[in-house]
Amino acid sequence: MYQLPSHMQAVLASEHGGNVQDAIRHLTLGELPVPVPQRGEVLVKIEAAPCNPSDLIFLQGLAGETHSEAAVPGWEGAGKVVASGGGGLANWLRNRRVACAAPRGKNGTWAEYMIARATDCIPLRTKLRYRQAASLIINPLSAIGLLSVARASGHHAAVSTAAASQLGRMLVMLSQQQRFPMLHIVRRATQVDQLHSLGAEHVLNSSATGFYGQLAKACRELKVTCALDAIAGTETGKLLKVLPRDADVIVYGALSSEPCGQIDPVELIYHGKRIDSFYLNRWIRKQGTLRMLRHVYRIQNMMLAGKIQTQIQREAGFVDLRQALEQYVSEMSLGKVLLVPSKT
Repeated sequence: MYQLPSHMQAVLASEHGGNVQDAIRHLTLGELPVPVPQRGEVLVKIEAAPCNPSDLIFLQGLAGETHSEAAVPGWEGAGKVVASGGGGLANWLRNRRVACAAPRGKNGTWAEYMIARATDCIPLRTKLRYRQAASLIINPLSAIGLLSVARASGHHAAVSTAAASQLGRMLVMLSQQQRFPMLHIVRRATQVDQLHSLGAEHVLNSSATGFYGQLAKACRELKVTCALDAIAGTETGKLLKVLPRDADVIVYGALSSEPCGQIDPVELIYHGKRIDSFYLNRWIRKQGTLRMLRHVYRIQNMMLAGKIQTQIQREAGFVDLRQALEQYVSEMSLGKVLLVPSKT
C-alpha cells in the first residue's frame, strides 16, 4: 500500500498581476499538507506538468481566477493515482497512470500531489510516457476543438497564426489528416522551413516585406473564410481586414498580452464579419462523455505513432523552475518547459 507523506512541495503564486516576468519572479517554493480527496475525487502523484501560455495568463491574474491565499499554478499534468475519495470511477482509477486537469478554483499541477476530479482524469496507454502525456489535454484537444468549430460553422479553409507553436504544429498535422486546407503564419524564415518539413503546404512569414498583401492573396486563392487567432492585440483587426465577407476570426489565445485592436466596425456591420472566441473548457462541456473518450483515444494513438508530439525544450525541478520559465517566455517556439517534481 502506498504510504502518503503528510506534506508536499509545491510552487506558490503568492502575487498576481504585472507583466509575465514579474509574475514568474514572484513564484515561491513552499510546503503544503498533502490534500485529502473527497468522494468523486482522486489524489494524483504528479510526475510531469507543463507550462502553457494559459498558465502565464493565470500567473498575471488575467484568467478570472481569484484566490484568497497563495495558489498552486498548473492547468494540466500526468501522474499516478495514489488515493481515492470513493465512488465507482475514482476507485477504478486507483493505481492507474493518468493525465489530469486541475479543478477550477483549486490548486493545480505544479506540486508533488494534486486533487483531481475523477471525471477529469484520462487513463493512459501503457507505452505513453509521462513526458508526452503531461501535455495530452490542452494543446491536442484545443487543436481538435478549433478544427471542429471551424468546420461546424461551415468553413472549408482557415488561416492559423502562431503556427510554429506547439498547438500550431498540431493543427498542421490534424488539418492534413482531415484534408482541411490551412494557411499557416509564422514569424521567421526558419519556421517556414520547419512547417514545410511537417508537411504544411501553405506557410507565410509575417516578418516578410509585403506580408499582408501576400496573406490577402493566399486567402482568396484558398477560399479562406476563418482565422484561428492565437495572438490577439492588433493582429485580430488586421486578420479581420484581409478576410472576405462573412468571415470569422476565432480568438483562442493572447500571446500579445494586448486587447484585440484595430477592429474596423465597417468590417463587422457592412461586410458581415464576426469575431468569436474559443475556450477549451466550454467546448469540452458540450462534447459529452463518449465523444471525449473517442477524442482522447485518438490523441493517444497519434502520440504513440509519432504523428503529434509536444516538443520539450527543458525539464526542470522545483529549484530551477523559475529560471526555466524565464527561458520559456523568451522563446516559446522551442518547446515546453516541463516541471518534473522528482528532479533535483
